[in-house]
Amino acid sequence: MRNMQLCGHDIQPIAFHRHQGQYQAQDQALKDCTLFLSEHSKLCAFKGLAYIDLGMLKAIKFSFLQQGLPFNSLIANAFKLVYLAKKNNCTHFHAHFAQGAAATAIVAARLCGATVSFVGHGYDIYANPKDLKLKLNAVDFAIAVCQDMVNDFKQLAPNVAVLLVYCGVELDRFSSNHSPMTEQNAITAESVRNIPCKKNKLLFIGRLCETKGLFTLLHALKLLPKTKRPVIDLVGDGVLKSDLLQFADAH
Repeated sequence: MRNMQLCGHDIQPIAFHRHQGQYQAQDQALKDCTLFLSEHSKLCAFKGLAYIDLGMLKAIKFSFLQQGLPFNSLIANAFKLVYLAKKNNCTHFHAHFAQGAAATAIVAARLCGATVSFVGHGYDIYANPKDLKLKLNAVDFAIAVCQDMVNDFKQLAPNVAVLLVYCGVELDRFSSNHSPMTEQNAITAESVRNIPCKKNKLLFIGRLCETKGLFTLLHALKLLPKTKRPVIDLVGDGVLKSDLLQFADAH
């Protein structure tokens, strides 16, 4: 979302529920402007009726065919999303992950005539997919984070437009070896390109949280003989950062 803003786009984050747990400090500004569907009453859903467009039949058909969410809950949240998004002049709905958020965004977009897309990441595509083929055929385009996912999307829905956008990091926010960020040790795009490629080296980029399974990965690496054990670099931040640092120091 920050990169979309840097490209000049106006964004309005909308989520199902307010997260009560820990979060990263740099996300505070986005959290402060996020709208939460669960904090708006049924009246909000009724107000969404004012924005109904010609795509209502497509929205209803999709809602009946999908099996991931209860019909009534999906319709209610979709109308809330319609009202909140249109009130904030949104013209495109993008869903993060291909599960409930994607279904809700698709129905809402078809109700009000907006365009819609979703991005797949991994768990939502391979471990626990929900109506994936149906969703692919219902969006204006889908985003994949690797070429294998592009191929899998195309196999499921040959006519879908798929864009490949690799997961990335904000390079100016990361430095190596846990050192304070300075002009001398800041990682730049140029320095990344000049890093020599080494065999048996793994790179993880992402949020340091329980769902990523990093401790499982580290314990698995410990089981390998030292002569065959790859080195792993972790790039990211999150609630498990201090625990991971302690584990790395101890092992």
